[in-house]
Amino acid sequence: MIGSLVVIFWGATIPSAAEHLNCAGIKADRDRMACQSQRRRDYGKVLERRLLGEGFEASVFVEEAGEPGSGAYPRLIIWAVLAEGKVHEINQTAKVLEGARSVGYRMLVYVDKGEENNWYFDLTRPGSTFLDVVPWQQPPWKKPGTAVGK
Repeated sequence: MIGSLVVIFWGATIPSAAEHLNCAGIKADRDRMACQSQRRRDYGKVLERRLLGEGFEASVFVEEAGEPGSGAYPRLIIWAVLAEGKVHEINQTAKVLEGARSVGYRMLVYVDKGEENNWYFDLTRPGSTFLDVVPWQQPPWKKPGTAVGK
């Protein structure tokens, strides 16, 4: 039943089982947090299918927590080839900023498969202006002279 609803409303926004879960009525903190986490994971799964269906070669990842002081969590990560203007195209086509905010993400990160730039959006602030664009850096395992990279 939910799958057919997703197909019917596919063009408008990204409906998912996540939107049908209402975590607000759950009294126990642990259960409410688990419900909210499930909503975010469901959103990520549906978003990935939507992006692939729209012709974007992308993978979607969810990070619920990170190291203290390392940035806003939970975060949604989209890994795709990000040619000129692609980030804004994906945001507009799939309404990513609005959808990610609606299920409680605090940060959206686009990681470029083409190894150019990573884009960061602070979802705790309104609007669609990116927070930062960071040049891609070679991971340690790819650097020459390292034990793994030899």
